[in-house]
Amino acid sequence: MEIKEKILKSSIKLFMENGFFEVSIRDIFKQININKSAFYKYFKSKDELIYKVIEEFCSPYFDEIIGATNLCNESTKKKLKTIFIKYCGIIPYLKKILNINKFNYIAVTFITIEGLKSYENKNLVNDFNHRLLEGIDNVVEEGKELGEVLPEIDSLSTSKSIVSMLQSSMVLWAMNQNIDINLLFKTNFKYLWKSIGVSPI
Repeated sequence: MEIKEKILKSSIKLFMENGFFEVSIRDIFKQININKSAFYKYFKSKDELIYKVIEEFCSPYFDEIIGATNLCNESTKKKLKTIFIKYCGIIPYLKKILNINKFNYIAVTFITIEGLKSYENKNLVNDFNHRLLEGIDNVVEEGKELGEVLPEIDSLSTSKSIVSMLQSSMVLWAMNQNIDINLLFKTNFKYLWKSIGVSPI
């Protein structure tokens, strides 16, 4: 394994287990037994490292969330539900690719939702949010045309509300792991569809 890849994998594991702010660059040095110059050969700072971590490990999952509706040829309700299911699947995804069982859930939320907003390069998060909003808007608009979504619904406003609901649900869950995340998303989807859908849940 190359040094850069080793740094990335070890860093995200430390971030997920202990929290982003609790992990120092020194902790990363110790974890993979490298010196300062080896680290700075690949990363200018911890800020740049977190961007690369998101780009490497979270961006592919972002793409899966956005692409979820394209793989679903069923009803509008099913397409939107697929997005909800996919959105709350970040933990199983990270467990699978990184072999992590212990999570600092606030760190997961920070990295997957808010991580880049404080950093110089915001393109990844902005692009994800824009594409997600656009994808949901298309599904809602198509649902109106098919007579599956109430015609008086404003597609863009509804889509913005859905994105906000997805993100706030992740934050709520991160703050209280006693919450069943799957049940939380299932309940939220139920109330969403009750307010916009023509057919019953």
